[in-house]
Amino acid sequence: MDQESSPQQSQAHKALQDMRKRLLDLTARNRLINFRHTKNGSLRIIDGYPNQLAET
Repeated sequence: MDQESSPQQSQAHKALQDMRKRLLDLTARNRLINFRHTKNGSLRIIDGYPNQLAET
């Protein structure tokens, strides 16, 4: 931010930056990014057609 910004504006800017970092979790805790196929926890579909799968 520029030097003429008030302390409240810079504090709000810092809070927004912190929220953005927490919103997009790129760590190993994010199960969507770090997905592992397990025997009991996932279903693998091989040679499936997406349109047919959506209809059933």
